[in-house]
Amino acid sequence: MSFAIVIDPEFRNVAKAWQVVVDKVRERAAAGESPLNLVLEMRVIRDSNVWLSPAFSTNGEHHCYFELISVVGTPKCHEFFDDVATAWMSSPELEARPHWAKYFADIPGIVPYIHQAWRGNLAKFAGLRDQIDPERMFLNPAMQRILYPAADAR
Repeated sequence: MSFAIVIDPEFRNVAKAWQVVVDKVRERAAAGESPLNLVLEMRVIRDSNVWLSPAFSTNGEHHCYFELISVVGTPKCHEFFDDVATAWMSSPELEARPHWAKYFADIPGIVPYIHQAWRGNLAKFAGLRDQIDPERMFLNPAMQRILYPAADAR
């Protein structure tokens, strides 16, 4: 599971996002669980002008990607990822956005959150992709839910 957050000048957002993971690991360890058993990593990048990039910005901001990795089949790892993601999503100052290529589609509340986080970029992208694929033939179920909410689905 991976999210990008905006880096504030004092790196408070980075420390906060990291601490969320540390606290949740400790909570789970106290319960005898080890859902994060491989790595917590981070990398810093500049903003992107790509509409759906988790680091999208037009302000020249830097972003920090956090990635949580567990061994396949680790008990309760998705539950743990959901817990961390929910904490990041409920902290507006982080401006957290999920990484599309990682685990995200089953996080509770993710679809409305994505619409809020990417604002009008989703609609711009959906319009462009409809020009290329007007029959919406090349959509997976997750992108169907995200780009074309049920009220607008064909």
